Parts: sequence; structure tokens; C-alpha cells
Amino acid sequence: MVYDYGLFLGIAFQLQDDYLDTFGDDSFGKRIGGDILEGKKTFLVLKTLELANASDLKTLRDILSSRERATEEDRILEARKLFMHYGVHDLISAEIKNYIDLAFDCILKTDLPKKKKEQFFAFGNYLMGRNK
Repeated sequence: MVYDYGLFLGIAFQLQDDYLDTFGDDSFGKRIGGDILEGKKTFLVLKTLELANASDLKTLRDILSSRERATEEDRILEARKLFMHYGVHDLISAEIKNYIDLAFDCILKTDLPKKKKEQFFAFGNYLMGRNK
């Protein structure tokens, strides 16, 4: 169960990292839109590719593969628009919550003492930047 806690929390963390890379602010500590500019296949990209119509598929593929298509800022803004149009920014938020819940459920199902469980929850909340 503790292994699964780490696995699920790690997935939640990566999804949140992908989200913040696109929709975060300067406090994130990384260049916003870097994943888009590098053409990374994040959840946001993969889900949009799954949902998009033919025209938007081509647009997103062009954004991810062509450094000469437009300015970097325009490529990031255009990708964000597509993510929002297809609602994947909401889908990723739901997935993050789902994986956090799965991680915490793993700890709840253990026979660890309450104090130890609270430490796992505190760590998870700290890692995800959440205060409960």
C-alpha cells in the first residue's frame, strides 16, 4: 500500500507539473510553456490530440513541431487556447485530484498508527502545495 501511495502521488505530482508548466505563473520556478516549446507529449497534449478535430490536430502538431511557425509566446498562447477549448485544463485538474485521493486512500487502508498516517498526508499535501 505504501508503494502505491508513492506511485499515485508521483503521478499527481507529474500531472501538476505539466499543468503548471502551461498555466502557472512566475512563482513556478520554470519557464512557462517550456513543455510546449519542446514538443513534450504531456497529458494536456495527448488529451487534446485525442479530442481535437482535424484542423485543430494539425494546428497543435504544428505548434509542437515547428519552431519557425510563430513566436514562442504565440505558440504557447495558441496551445493554451486549444487546451482550454477542449477542456483538458479541467480534465487534468480532475486527474490530479483523483490520483491524490488514490494515494491517500492507500494510506487509509493500512494498519499504520494514526500519527504515521498523518505524516503521510502532511507530506502529500506539502508535495502538492495543498494545505488541508
